[in-house]
Amino acid sequence: MNNIATTIVQSKHLLELGLDPKTADMVWMSDKWLYSIKDNILDKEDFREMDTLAWSLSALLEVIPKEELIDLSVSKDNYWFCSGVHFDTSMYNNPIDAAYAQVKWLLEQGLIKKGEQDGQ
Repeated sequence: MNNIATTIVQSKHLLELGLDPKTADMVWMSDKWLYSIKDNILDKEDFREMDTLAWSLSALLEVIPKEELIDLSVSKDNYWFCSGVHFDTSMYNNPIDAAYAQVKWLLEQGLIKKGEQDGQ
């Protein structure tokens, strides 16, 4: 698995859709390096305008409401499948893309509470 968090494009899209920035657990610094926030490497107050918040797989799964639980599974061909109560089963190349698609759809449907957009 190559990616450990949402891409910069995915991250910006989730923020535009209203995902609470406080749920992010990683940050892209200067569009090149990915750092963990949870490990106290950075304080969220240290973000610069060029930095982009990001979500790991576990952070994405945590924002999904319990009543919208998904099934995230992998096939023997290394394709990831994502399904949920209101979300049809779809196939993705990695678990981050699968969880991102679920969270994106839930935000678009208003099924995830939107957060305050304070600075990011």
